[in-house]
Amino acid sequence: MMDRRHFLGLAGAGAAAAGLGACSFGGDDDVTPAGDAATGGTDAQRAAADATTRSATDRVLVLLDLQGGSDGLSTLVPHADDAYFAARPTLAVPGEQVLALDTEVGLHPRLARLHARGVTTVEGVGPVDGNLSHFSMQARWEQGDPRGRRSGGDGFLARLVRSIDHGPDELVGVSVGGQTPHFNGSLANTLTMATSTDLWFLAPSAWWRGPASLVDGLAALSSTTARGDRLGAAAASYGSLLDIAARLDGVDNTGLSRPAHMDDGGELAQRLRAAAELIVADVGVRVVYAQLPGWDTHQGHLFAHDNLLRILDASVDGFLQMMDDAGWGDRVLVATTTEFGRRVAENGTGFDHGTSSAMFLFGQGDRGRFGDRPSLTSLDDDGNPAVTVGFDRYLATLAEEWLGLDAAAVLESDEVTTLGVF
Repeated sequence: MMDRRHFLGLAGAGAAAAGLGACSFGGDDDVTPAGDAATGGTDAQRAAADATTRSATDRVLVLLDLQGGSDGLSTLVPHADDAYFAARPTLAVPGEQVLALDTEVGLHPRLARLHARGVTTVEGVGPVDGNLSHFSMQARWEQGDPRGRRSGGDGFLARLVRSIDHGPDELVGVSVGGQTPHFNGSLANTLTMATSTDLWFLAPSAWWRGPASLVDGLAALSSTTARGDRLGAAAASYGSLLDIAARLDGVDNTGLSRPAHMDDGGELAQRLRAAAELIVADVGVRVVYAQLPGWDTHQGHLFAHDNLLRILDASVDGFLQMMDDAGWGDRVLVATTTEFGRRVAENGTGFDHGTSSAMFLFGQGDRGRFGDRPSLTSLDDDGNPAVTVGFDRYLATLAEEWLGLDAAAVLESDEVTTLGVF
């Protein structure tokens, strides 16, 4: 688990890297590093931020990106649909193994913990008129733009965090999955953490000598970064990061639980543990971005998908147990995203790129099924089901119904509607 000493080490690693990607930090009044944005935001961005409705809630959204195109039909299984089994004679999840949610659909058996906890589903979600390209569709999600109309500019999560009412010293957005364009253009403090192995980037000997040597070294580093006239954006950015580290050094989180089954979650579990510690430290974290790659299962789908769901089940359930034990359970929601789904019919041992997929909301119990389940017989020319819910509606629901923000302002669209989940 990343304790206070580990975070101090992370801060030092970021400062020592000086823009090499270990971490990045930007604030309302600071010049942000080049890894996040070239400036602290334009006048137009600041005006838009001021005009956006502020949230009165203290809820936290964890956006978990299932990178590669997750096959919703293998996760939320239509166990009563004959067309599903006909299209997948060797790769269908056996109906008797499905963890039923109702008489129509159920979860893959690898998601037993999350099934017991309760899950809310949104079916038929995807880009509008997509082109089946990972890069294009990922860019649309990052922009919150299902039709591909935007060209550059700030990302959806940047607009989300800058719309949240926050103090100048609060850490509003955190990426625990490395650098991401999601927070580009943010006008709130955001932190990008690299993988846990990068915590060793700072002189490894400091770890063996104990926390005192780390604190002394970081104090010296802090005085160095104070020379903003010489170090520019990196100095301002990492100086703010060190301030956050100093605040965390006074937080007692020794009682934060560490569920044993999270050990099955690998790197994702480590990242969510780090997120849990930052959330419980109560330094203002409201939005967390995490990712689990590997869902592009053209071949070897059965083994790969089963393993990914095992990781997902252990990591997310363990994280939510940590939140429950810390008294934050009713304030945290984990929402999945993925750039597109997979084709209905199997290609032999896997599935090619598709269109719509199922999204999942964990942490607030079973609130039911939302969206519209696409037909598995009325397919497009590529053999893919229809998108029945443009993903902007899904993102709008997270922004407005969960975080209490003005979805039209965050999505920069007057056409968007929500799903009525919360």
